[in-house]
Amino acid sequence: MSVDPYALCPCGSGKKIKFCCADLKPQIEKFQRMLQGDQPQAGLRFIEDLCAKHPDRISLLCLKSGVQMQLRQTEAARASVEQVLAREPNNPMANAHLAILCAIDEDGRSAIEPIHRALAVSSGEIPSQVVEALGAVGQALLAQGEVFAARAHLSWQALMAGKDDRRSSEMLARIYAASEVPLLLKEDLPIVSCPEGAPYRVAFAEAEQAYRQGDWRGSEAKFSALAVSASDAPAVWRNLISLRASLADQEGLLAALRTYASLDVSPDEAIEAEATAQLIDPAALGEPLDIVLRTFEVSDQTELETTLRANPRFSLSPVDPNAYAESEEPAPRHMVWILDRPEVEASDELTFEQVPLALARGYLFGRETDRQSRFELVGPCDESLVEAQSVLQEVAGQWLSEPAEDEVVGATSVVRTAMSWTWRIPEQTPADQRRQLTAAKRRDTLLRAWPTQPLPVLDGKSPQEATLEPALQTQLLAAILVLEQSFADADDTIDFNQLRRQLELPEAGPIDPNELAGQPVTLAQTARLALDKTSDEVLLEAYDRAVLCGADRAIKHLAPELLNREGVEGRFNKAELCGLLAEQATDAEQALVYLEQARTYAEAAGQSSAPWDLAELAVHIDRGNAPAAQQMLQHLQQDHINEPGVGERLMQMLMAAGVIGPDGTPAGPPSGEAVGLAGAGAPPADDGKIWTPESETPGEAKGKIWTPS
Repeated sequence: MSVDPYALCPCGSGKKIKFCCADLKPQIEKFQRMLQGDQPQAGLRFIEDLCAKHPDRISLLCLKSGVQMQLRQTEAARASVEQVLAREPNNPMANAHLAILCAIDEDGRSAIEPIHRALAVSSGEIPSQVVEALGAVGQALLAQGEVFAARAHLSWQALMAGKDDRRSSEMLARIYAASEVPLLLKEDLPIVSCPEGAPYRVAFAEAEQAYRQGDWRGSEAKFSALAVSASDAPAVWRNLISLRASLADQEGLLAALRTYASLDVSPDEAIEAEATAQLIDPAALGEPLDIVLRTFEVSDQTELETTLRANPRFSLSPVDPNAYAESEEPAPRHMVWILDRPEVEASDELTFEQVPLALARGYLFGRETDRQSRFELVGPCDESLVEAQSVLQEVAGQWLSEPAEDEVVGATSVVRTAMSWTWRIPEQTPADQRRQLTAAKRRDTLLRAWPTQPLPVLDGKSPQEATLEPALQTQLLAAILVLEQSFADADDTIDFNQLRRQLELPEAGPIDPNELAGQPVTLAQTARLALDKTSDEVLLEAYDRAVLCGADRAIKHLAPELLNREGVEGRFNKAELCGLLAEQATDAEQALVYLEQARTYAEAAGQSSAPWDLAELAVHIDRGNAPAAQQMLQHLQQDHINEPGVGERLMQMLMAAGVIGPDGTPAGPPSGEAVGLAGAGAPPADDGKIWTPESETPGEAKGKIWTPS
């Protein structure tokens, strides 16, 4: 394949090869053929020979650093890049490669400066390597939990790459769909226009123009300068929020958010700005607390296991070895919960106060070739861990060595730990009763415990104390919004307006979209839309955004209205809508009603009912209704098993339910842990969790999108 002479020259000059490095065209063609033939090592040797013959040719050095990165020779690639930058500091190709290397070797934040320099110095057409680097930077930022900045860079890359490269678009869709990412961090932050007649419109236009040209850093500098003279202009600070978020400037973003919340803006705007600040502020949750791993050698593994099983203060759960398939460490034999009181038996009269709470969790490992059997105790380094170790040593100390030095494996905070709870509901407890117990515990925690908890964002006061301070009202309402937005499910058993009333605060009432003065409805507001005052277009747009972003409460609020509104007939998929309502229903009978509606709509549209049949099977399994589950399983096997994905999904469901093992053979029943607002264990699907910047817990399944800084 010949090289297009009118393609951009690899030297980064912005010129076409024909008018720049035309004499190297045959060599570039040969090099490209080697890469296309999956011969990168040969290509590297070829380009190194050329560089030795032509040490002054920037194009060859850029090609060299590119193939070195492809071969993961990052140190060598950085040396090649530095050679170019020493001669041409503003070379776009070298800066793009440097951005990728920073993203690989350091972090996404350090990659921001070189990628934006590459964009700023690219004249005319943006080189494909720079566009690719944008995506790499976006992914690195995402891995650090810089959601706003990751979204900005991935969106720009997706726009530039177009239909040829769907990777960034797919990653953006994953971010929006991820329940681990709070809704407030999924909110779009567009650059807003200058208010009419503003005395600073010329300076505003210059800053806005810099942004439109892709110079985000220059635009931020201009808006920052403007903020000195126009310090009370919401539009200026709104754009600083957008730019600083995109540039991963956390300190500057926090300042802009809190300044914006103090200006003459609507109460909802101020509360959302402050709530966003609380979500990303490391200090919002108070004094940090290490999560530690404390290791004890085990002298007799069999005796230790027998002793722990016999004591009601310990609960052992099997560990799926597949979860450790990609780990270099062997899987533990058991996960062990150390409880604050003995386990209880299942009962119709069981209350949440009777359910034992976990003080900490441990992992029992068998003997390895070069390592003694061991017990690893994991938890926040606080009084609960001290009590857990005391119980462990009292019951089984004869089989344990003195603990090794603690290994810090994570971080949390005093506030989050005080609000967290992990418990052991008896395994025989029906699913509906589990949900009732969980809902009761949530209500108690939110309405009784949370109001008395001192919070740093309230100047160290508790919500009950802060409600007496008018100057803290926005911060307090924002803290409640963070709680409300942090539930991953659509559990409507919690009335957050009850919490507001309890604290004598304004309620979050219905929103008339016609009274928003041209402002778009935010994700946080969609669940509060006054449906009788919402047009068809606004309703459909709000619903689409709610589905895209996994805004469960909003879906639950909007979907019934869509089903009953004549003006939107044929403009959405009714079966999918009913399926979403079924997924979010807290009552199994209501879920089955919605699934029957979904099946009816699907069949009327000539579509397969398999997705809704699978969902119904999950409901029957969850309820322990074996006859109904068996009947639906037979129906799926007879009528849908040959449809794409049905067989795989059936296997996944039966494995998750503990009906079969990974090899397809029958397995024992699943364990019965349940996790509360911010528990540290592996929760069942119906348990909600409060997200915090320290919410990732060691030992949980990997692959979450939100990874905090």
